[in-house]
Amino acid sequence: MAGGTAIILGSLMPWISFNNAGAEVKPGAQTASAVLGLVVVALGFALRAAPRPGRLAAGIAALGLSSLTGLLYVGFILAGINGVPQQDPFGYITTVAYSPNVGIILTVAGCGAAFVAAIRSFHNRQD
Repeated sequence: MAGGTAIILGSLMPWISFNNAGAEVKPGAQTASAVLGLVVVALGFALRAAPRPGRLAAGIAALGLSSLTGLLYVGFILAGINGVPQQDPFGYITTVAYSPNVGIILTVAGCGAAFVAAIRSFHNRQD
């Protein structure tokens, strides 16, 4: 549940800093991250409260979701550090680079926490 909370909080904070003054972040990615955070919180609750078959399904879902989205966030960070080619209004190709900010770092950490919690959920525990 803490991983999902970190994802939600990270989606509310600034994600990246641009090297160009005209560049902007579309709010759709941050909104999708907030929804992802809510799903991860719900899966975390299922890992704690559901009966054994439900915990197994929630663990598998949390493992797949957190690992996939964590890799996508890291890929987004690496693409920004290396720069993304874009066409300017005059038709020239420019490279827009951006630096990760606290929001996206927190979302990656939240995905990591959810991943670890999903792995730990597969260990046998006393009911």
